[in-house]
Amino acid sequence: MTPIHARVDIVHRYLRALDAGDTGEIVTLFHPAGEVISPFLGRVPTTGFFAKLAESSLRSDITVHDVLPSLTEPRVAAYFHYGWTLRDGSVVEFDCCDIFDFAPQPDDGTPPQIATMTIIYDTAPVRAAIGDKYA
Repeated sequence: MTPIHARVDIVHRYLRALDAGDTGEIVTLFHPAGEVISPFLGRVPTTGFFAKLAESSLRSDITVHDVLPSLTEPRVAAYFHYGWTLRDGSVVEFDCCDIFDFAPQPDDGTPPQIATMTIIYDTAPVRAAIGDKYA
């Protein structure tokens, strides 16, 4: 498998785990020093971000539009529709683009690890639905 295909595979694994609500699996895809950059929460260590997501969520429904690898950088973008059911049962839906920057990969055959995930979406629907409940 080429490095580009390996990174795309990791992003597809991430999206499947997000859809399943499997934050344990998600965290394994990140470098131990990984971070999430969220328009709602700012820059957060991976484990803290996904713990907060699990705490505030009942369900996630992901519809993937595109997974787009960079041909020049160790980066993959995922464009998808996110149906997010909050702990109180309310649902927020929005389109989202997550940009995954990968850590340098050793030549020992280990899978790529996500170093940073930058989340891009219109925060208005999320802020209207949750206010400060989960901030």
